[in-house]
Amino acid sequence: MNFSVVVDNEAAGSVVRATLLNDTKDALHLYFPTSQRLSVRLYDSADDNALVYVSEREWMYMQVVEDVYVASGEEVVYEEKIPNRLLSAEHSYQGS
Repeated sequence: MNFSVVVDNEAAGSVVRATLLNDTKDALHLYFPTSQRLSVRLYDSADDNALVYVSEREWMYMQVVEDVYVASGEEVVYEEKIPNRLLSAEHSYQGS
């Protein structure tokens, strides 16, 4: 299993994309008890790692159960858009 995260900064905010590649020989089973697919936390390294953003504090999730199966060689991509308005004025996230 190979997992990667990329952050793209756009005019309206940042987009966090998490990609899960199943590089095993067996299918992966992902269980989601809600509509939430990512839990994103952003920290400001210039301010003693101050917590800037937490997904669960900003969004509401539906209570739905979903089973996702990822076959060998397949990948799934989940993304979360973080509007600029959700980042406080004194903090910014520049990505890496």
